[in-house]
Amino acid sequence: AVPHTHGGLLWLARALLDFHPAPFAASVPHAGTVCFAPYFHVMGFVANFAFNLHARCRACLLRAPEETPLTPSLILSACAALRPSVLNTVPYIVEGLAAFVQSGERVATAPGGGVGGGGRGDGCGSGSGSARGRARPGASPSASPSASPSASPSAAEVLSRLHLVTYGGGPLPPHCAPLLRHHGVLLCCTYGQTEVGGPVMFGQPGGDPDLLRPLAGVGYELKPRKGHPRTSERAGGGEGRGEGRGEG
Repeated sequence: AVPHTHGGLLWLARALLDFHPAPFAASVPHAGTVCFAPYFHVMGFVANFAFNLHARCRACLLRAPEETPLTPSLILSACAALRPSVLNTVPYIVEGLAAFVQSGERVATAPGGGVGGGGRGDGCGSGSGSARGRARPGASPSASPSASPSASPSAAEVLSRLHLVTYGGGPLPPHCAPLLRHHGVLLCCTYGQTEVGGPVMFGQPGGDPDLLRPLAGVGYELKPRKGHPRTSERAGGGEGRGEGRGEG
């Protein structure tokens, strides 16, 4: 494990924002992320909290995460109600979202629920879950789409409104990326570890999800398998110092 430092986390937040700044611009309505991963996990704490503080964008939270299973339907309803600019999630959620898109199912987003968003002076108290959502004091709740079938958006409409959908933690079933791309969903694969501070390798948004490259400033070392005669190879450098860590 690599000890986390304040400077290292800030370096990573800056690198992530430099990699894809457009979804978090001040001009983007509801700029921010939906994820709902726990804060002991890199995706929850680094990519959807520490990063959001640096980028000054919304972070959406479950009010009672221990009582609310993380499911594709929850994520879809949250994206419809909260309208974030980015969804960060894991492959089984993306696979479930692709199934919703393929079925043409519409998204029920009745007011009330267990998700809420805050930041930039606004908040949301709509979504899905077992507890009521709550807006930040003094903030106006965002309007929620009607729950009637005629007015509810389709899964494809909800997901295509996002600037980006990222996923990490495992491979994506091969049918998902082409299906989502066909419906206008911009997908990006990420790779990282909680033990090293966060995601450090990204695919090209909308490109081949199996092709990744390190963030600028992240170094890496390729080591041979046990018994392989080739020597190790070190590449990268800069702020990453060949170790996958940045200095703040």
